Amino acid sequence: MSRRGTILFVVVLALTIAALVTAGMIQGASAARASARAGADRDQLRALAWSGVLGAMNELASQRDALVKGKDPALTGSWQLFASGGDRAVVTLQKFGALHATSECARLDVNGAAASDLARVDGLADLAPAIASGQPWTSPEELRELASAPAAQTPGPTPDTPTNAPSTTSAPGADWLKHLTTFSADAQLTQAGAARLVIADSWDLADAKAAAAETQGLAPLLEALAAEVKKPTTMSGLLAWLSTQNAPPAPAGHLLDLFCDSPGVHPRVVDLNRADAQVLAALPGMDAPLAQRLVAARERLDPIALSLITWPVSAGVLSPTQLATLLPKITTRSLVWRVRVIAQISPIAEQPGPQSAAGQGPDLGSGPLAATESAAPSGRAASGGLRMILDAVIDVTGATPRLAYLRDASWEGLRLPESADQPNSAPGPADSTNDVDSGPSVESGFAPLRLPIPAPSAAPPPSADNAPKGRRVGRWLSGQTPGGG
Repeated sequence: MSRRGTILFVVVLALTIAALVTAGMIQGASAARASARAGADRDQLRALAWSGVLGAMNELASQRDALVKGKDPALTGSWQLFASGGDRAVVTLQKFGALHATSECARLDVNGAAASDLARVDGLADLAPAIASGQPWTSPEELRELASAPAAQTPGPTPDTPTNAPSTTSAPGADWLKHLTTFSADAQLTQAGAARLVIADSWDLADAKAAAAETQGLAPLLEALAAEVKKPTTMSGLLAWLSTQNAPPAPAGHLLDLFCDSPGVHPRVVDLNRADAQVLAALPGMDAPLAQRLVAARERLDPIALSLITWPVSAGVLSPTQLATLLPKITTRSLVWRVRVIAQISPIAEQPGPQSAAGQGPDLGSGPLAATESAAPSGRAASGGLRMILDAVIDVTGATPRLAYLRDASWEGLRLPESADQPNSAPGPADSTNDVDSGPSVESGFAPLRLPIPAPSAAPPPSADNAPKGRRVGRWLSGQTPGGG
């Protein structure tokens, strides 16, 4: 090769190498920009989702008086937080039937439930002993892990299985999970919002009459009770005493509302007015036919009648003795609610998700995966996966609302190939390395995930240094027994 040809070859080779290096640098810069954009999107989604949780907390807190009287919450289903730069941010609450929240008190609390009671829930016969022996549980989602253990595995449902097919004990998405909780609790407050009197303590008749001032016809019963030489010292004993007085159902119910076995929070209760027959059948002394009769009877009663704990006796479904057995385990209201918050950023020209009705939140179906499968967004939302879903359990048994549980459900139900990498641009378990030293703990799958989100001014979540161990944020830890009946 001539000297000129050699020089030409070297020049061409150098230019080629320079072009490749330049292309690599451009590609690296583009990837860095995309990664930075994805990180900013994740942070923005987390702030949006947390805003939705705070919004639900504030609305539940403002409606606490109505909830204490046994009413349902009325939550805003959807709101737009901003629209700028061609994008808009929308936060929605998933609908559970007619409401944008679902009662945790309508479920059976697995902590403290006997194996024989758990076994009466369809699909739990094989798992009931393991659930009872594994108490305390920090969240019902932990039971997915128990159900998928090799010793408990049986053929589970396939994607083609009808939604009304019988549940299995081993399927992570088994239908029985919707009947269970670890968060149910009630406040020891009368329906008027006054603190209940402890039946075992010495109580003053004047104080009792003052607490029952708004209830007509209760004074004679209170006077008769105060005149007893040997007063009842338990709620079951009070109910038995009422039976000897032939008290009408309404005054008897109001008198039971005035007292409690112990002050503070009444844990692990089931809401008689919202629990389905599956949950009611798992209560002590209950069975499936009796539970069905309760459900049928309550559909014929008005809200005032249903607010009294004695309505099963008034309706002729239970005897006073049967009600006395249930009394420590039941209530007629729900003060702990679960919401599912969906935060989404999408181009202004696109709908952020299918709407069930104007301002009523997304129509996400009933399955856990429905929220992630509905009408996949296009454009930037499709490429970046700009959606985050948070499950939050909000406790308003106290004057200050508490966040009892927070979980990132953005990836719930997704089935990815084992060799596939999770996209860095979508929130979920891939973000579990983004730990910070503040904000509530969020359970993503079963690994806690710390989100950089602001604390509410009314009820600041604990910091990482003094946070309760486990996945719960709020008034008590699993294994502790707050004051209750």
